Amino acid sequence: MRSIRRRLLIPLVGLYAVGWLATAVYAYHQTKHEVRELFDEELILIGNTLHALIKHEILENEQPLLPLEYHPHLTEMQHTIAFQIVRDGKVISSSGELSHDLNPPPGLATITASGTQWRVFTMLDKKADLRIHILEPLRIRHELSDSITFSLVMPLLIVMPGLLLLSWLIIGDALRPLRRVSRMVETRSPQDLSPIDSHDVPGEIQTLTNAINRLLARLDNALARERRFTADAAHELRTPIAALKAQAGVASRARNANERRNALQQIEMGVDRSSRLIEQMLTLARLEPESNESLKMRPLRLCPLIKSCIAALYPAALEKGIDLGLQHCGCHQTRLLGNEMALNILLCNIIGNAIRYTPANGRIDIRAELGEDRIILEVADNGPGIPAAQRQRVLERFYRAEEHRAIQGSGLGLSIVARIADLHRARIALSDTSPEGGLTFRVLFSPYPADRDKQEDNHQTVTPEISPPQGGEQKKARPGRGRPESAIRRG
Repeated sequence: MRSIRRRLLIPLVGLYAVGWLATAVYAYHQTKHEVRELFDEELILIGNTLHALIKHEILENEQPLLPLEYHPHLTEMQHTIAFQIVRDGKVISSSGELSHDLNPPPGLATITASGTQWRVFTMLDKKADLRIHILEPLRIRHELSDSITFSLVMPLLIVMPGLLLLSWLIIGDALRPLRRVSRMVETRSPQDLSPIDSHDVPGEIQTLTNAINRLLARLDNALARERRFTADAAHELRTPIAALKAQAGVASRARNANERRNALQQIEMGVDRSSRLIEQMLTLARLEPESNESLKMRPLRLCPLIKSCIAALYPAALEKGIDLGLQHCGCHQTRLLGNEMALNILLCNIIGNAIRYTPANGRIDIRAELGEDRIILEVADNGPGIPAAQRQRVLERFYRAEEHRAIQGSGLGLSIVARIADLHRARIALSDTSPEGGLTFRVLFSPYPADRDKQEDNHQTVTPEISPPQGGEQKKARPGRGRPESAIRRG
């Protein structure tokens, strides 16, 4: 795997190379353009000067001009300037290498003569029938352009290794905080989940350290929940396991079949309690925040779920002679956004809890209503109820009111209900069923937005009466007088 330094340096090398090449090409073309303009102006100046010098001589004296001999101390560039003077179609004077008439067009042009490319400036004097050609080899211009370009870009080429070295060092210095954070993470013990110190790191790396710190916080919370779950399980299973061991000892020492049968029945009941406790604890663990990210929500209708739970728990109510039924369901057309499995657990825990704590021959009424902006689920019983001071604590794990400790239970059912309600952004409210006692358990859900908007558009919003049922309501049939479906349909 390539390091960040290499990932940065290799593109920088490419950028430097492309920049140097682009600079060289631009400098060459720009230099060539400037040299051409400068030398063309020089040719024009020389032509004008030569014309002024020879015109009087030719017109007055009509003497032919001799070929020009160069001074031995002239520079190479000065040696390369050539000329040709033509009158009446005859060359009257020229540089040594230009003996024949060139006859280029007036002005500036590029020609080939004597095997060499020339830049020529031609002046035409029609009055004197005189043509003057000032010439310069293009080779001189190319050599000068190359020399100037080389002198411009060569220093950049020499400096480039130094720039790359400086880039290497600067990148290394910029990555030093990242290496420090890496060492801090690498040298940590698995038990150390405290946040990483990020007060002296650049903003880009601080984003990474903040993300790591959030991950460490989530891991710390997850491990804390695991430790709490383990401690709770060890604490809560200690008593039933000890009871099972004691009953097994009683069965092994039984003096007759009746004692052995009673001990085995107690063992069976203890196994059932332990199994229910473990099942509830596992359910609660699955509903923890880090475990339910994949909990899929979809629009659901509440009434079919209520009827399903009543049918499942009807035998338990029938065994105690409890009058269990769905009194009213007024939210058939409105759905809520929820998870079917989780809502089934919530409903069955609420109704099952009511069956467990309602005395024999008691009564449990279930209602579902559509309020102004809520779907209201209500389960009302005529059991012992819960004192107002303890209603918030009964939603905590393993908490059981003093009045209910004689009844079998683990104290997890309502904590599971509270967790599922929180996942569905629902609110829980507990109140007395009547002045004489009982408990009414309400869960207020938010309607599915599309159904809520439809209700508002049709002006069909209903404000239900959710006061607890009074004794003067119509007499309902006992469960023992019919099948579960009849109890579900009453009201």
